Amino acid sequence: MTQKQLLFVIFVNSIWMSTAAGQNGDLKTLNTNNPKVRIARFHSFQIFTGFGPNVLDQNVGAIKTLRAAINEDFYEEFPNLPRLVHVMPNSDEPISAADFTWAEFQSQLTAASQQLEQNDVLFVYLLAHGTWDSEGLKIHFSGDLVPRRQIASQLKTIQSQRHLRLVVFMTDNCSEETTASIESSATPTHVAGVWRALYFGHHGFLDLVSTSRGELGLLAGPSVFSIALSRALNLPAESNATSFLARKQIDAAYIRFLDRNHDGTVSWPEFEVELQRQLDIAYADVKTQIMDSQPDSDIARRISTQPRQTLAILQNPTTGQ
Repeated sequence: MTQKQLLFVIFVNSIWMSTAAGQNGDLKTLNTNNPKVRIARFHSFQIFTGFGPNVLDQNVGAIKTLRAAINEDFYEEFPNLPRLVHVMPNSDEPISAADFTWAEFQSQLTAASQQLEQNDVLFVYLLAHGTWDSEGLKIHFSGDLVPRRQIASQLKTIQSQRHLRLVVFMTDNCSEETTASIESSATPTHVAGVWRALYFGHHGFLDLVSTSRGELGLLAGPSVFSIALSRALNLPAESNATSFLARKQIDAAYIRFLDRNHDGTVSWPEFEVELQRQLDIAYADVKTQIMDSQPDSDIARRISTQPRQTLAILQNPTTGQ
């Protein structure tokens, strides 16, 4: 692999609710039919490191596309509120990882945390190489191997200090670059309203890893995990509905499908069932391409005995505020 590069992007996404808006039932529930869902300021802090520029560009593009779909979902339904997504800084250019250490990452995270306020929601997404050893999973930074649990601990400290409602921490790691590709991989046309229930209808800490111990994650341009996440958050792929009303009807049906215990809301554990299903589909697709096109390669040998890529759910948040 060529010189490691890192893309560091802080997406600060803010939604404000005025007193008048607070009296609006639709704004209170965000049309999820769940009275526990409440609008909040939403921030996301996303790091992509340790891969070549092509992989970086494709993975950043996938996340930005999902971000745009979330923005349009909210703005179309609530046009009188400020736009959901604000990006800081304005530059999306890669920064060399050679000069980006764990200490500098901590500094950036600390600075970003100063923007957080009580009851905010924070989404942290980290794409990086990972290594398992006797101490557990470690994340690769330039010149540093950092225990993943140390990053989670730092985020929990920030959550406690800033009194955040919810922190969602996802690491997409142990991934290997491949020549495979998945058509229409991670380009949601209309994001499903379930994201509102997940981010605004829970409190606590979500701690999720895209692979379980001993597994290899795969990249097909975007990582198979980011593909699965976008697909799970998107309206069902078979839907070509263009009208707002038709999409809302399909959206409501999708939420009912995810609501496996039929309590009227979608919890993270319920969503994770669909996320794993989509991950199984994406992984199987990429694995088949690799085994067919390069059966004698090292990566084919490594994944030949790995039937799937399995989510590791270390902690789930609690439904409600």
